[in-house]
Amino acid sequence: MGVFGYQGEHNSWEMLAYGAGNSMTACKFTMPDSGIGPRAVSLTAYLLNYDTVARKVFGAIYTHNAGTNKPDRLVGVTEEIQVPVGKNWTTFNFVVQPGLCPNTIYWLVLQAEDCNEYDGVSICYHTGASEQEVYTAREYAAFPDPWVHGAYENFECCIYCTYVVPFMKVIHKRVTG
Repeated sequence: MGVFGYQGEHNSWEMLAYGAGNSMTACKFTMPDSGIGPRAVSLTAYLLNYDTVARKVFGAIYTHNAGTNKPDRLVGVTEEIQVPVGKNWTTFNFVVQPGLCPNTIYWLVLQAEDCNEYDGVSICYHTGASEQEVYTAREYAAFPDPWVHGAYENFECCIYCTYVVPFMKVIHKRVTG
């Protein structure tokens, strides 16, 4: 198995949903050169639920649109998880493991349900590259395909994708004597 994304922890938090407002938060990362036929297994994110009850969250992967520098087409969707109160690394398994392309930019996305005013689920982040994160306000529902509008932040979210490679690259060297 391999991973791409960011696996660190920091003390800055950005809301995924709060009060009557919902949003989708996406952060872009490049899938490494990993072999033939990689498939996404799960998304894992460092989340803070500071509500008084568990809250529903689910994730997705989108392709990258180089023209707009935003997510484009929906690649795969994870199961919905009840995120417990407190700080937790939470793993979201893909319902169907989507195929990925090596050396390709993908957007890792989370969406959380409504919550009480000033309570909710946040994702951990730190300063990232210019326009590395994009978020958009929307109702908690199925992920749109294609992506909708959004605003940028220069944040790198604490989220990563775990993938498997059913076929590893084999390099043949010709030996001459």
